[in-house]
Amino acid sequence: MRCALLALTFAVYPLCVAAQSVPRPGSQSAWEIGLRVGQTNPQADFRRNIGAHAWLVDVDALYRLPRTPVYIGLAFGGGDYGHQKRRVSLAALIPESPLEFDVDTTNSILFGSVVVRLQPRYGRLRPYVEGVWGFSELVTATTVSDPSRSGICWADLLRDGRGSSCPSSDTSRTTNLDHYVRSAGIGLGTQVDVRQWARRDNPARELRLSLDARVQWRRGGIAEYLKPGSIGPETGDASLHAMTSRTDVKTVQIGIAVHF
Repeated sequence: MRCALLALTFAVYPLCVAAQSVPRPGSQSAWEIGLRVGQTNPQADFRRNIGAHAWLVDVDALYRLPRTPVYIGLAFGGGDYGHQKRRVSLAALIPESPLEFDVDTTNSILFGSVVVRLQPRYGRLRPYVEGVWGFSELVTATTVSDPSRSGICWADLLRDGRGSSCPSSDTSRTTNLDHYVRSAGIGLGTQVDVRQWARRDNPARELRLSLDARVQWRRGGIAEYLKPGSIGPETGDASLHAMTSRTDVKTVQIGIAVHF
């Protein structure tokens, strides 16, 4: 795997350098904002433990260093790799008023990174290679809500016997487990321009809209996390059955990028 990534890196780099020697007016965009959707595929022990893929949405903002093919910026994204919802009745505790409420448990993975990208400045088709350094967060949270949206705060009712007005249908939210770890990786992708607009305020620069496809490999640190079903009646008790492993992932994404 490492040899393949190095080979691809050296294959992309000459394209980036060669592209700089062909000046093309109207292609001096300095900033890029990207939005992508895709799938996060856990790797190795992480995949064996959670047995699930996460749908991922991320956004990045990059700045190209003047007269170079180097972009630097920040990226943030995340998605859910498990969701469990169940209806719970309080009839066993309060027979006179068999209240019901919904319990939602969500398992999420989040990313935040510094990005350094090498990419040609010119051309309709622009492949790139990038490095990412930052963090991964694995969080499991549970929300209790009133399905009837009656405005009665069930948490207050259970605590002191008096229902009060809640600002929304959510009565409580609990973070069951939350763990940050460092992560780093490499990404390979390509962008294809689909539309260009000349900027009236600066003819030397333009607006461009591109399609963006990317694959990323991230090496994540060792974390404690919960898998779907770790909390709930099927576990038989109220304890958390956390797992521990590295949090390596591969992401496959497609989206759009705006250059200005």
